[in-house]
Amino acid sequence: MVEAEADVAARLYSRGVEVDTLAEGCYRGLMRCHARRGQTAEVASVYRRLRQTLSVILVVEPSADAEGLRRRIIEGA
Repeated sequence: MVEAEADVAARLYSRGVEVDTLAEGCYRGLMRCHARRGQTAEVASVYRRLRQTLSVILVVEPSADAEGLRRRIIEGA
């Protein structure tokens, strides 16, 4: 994915999160976009926002997919 495509995708995923704060797939897509640009701090921020939102609204944790993505990007695991 080229830089311009990552920017467009990030904007779309951000809009998806604004429209549906529980759309975990949008958070994961946004995390991948930030990762492609080397923005690991942003990845961590998006994951924290997802975790907080799910905790407050649904009293659940992010899916194993979201946690695995975060771990791979942030921890290199």
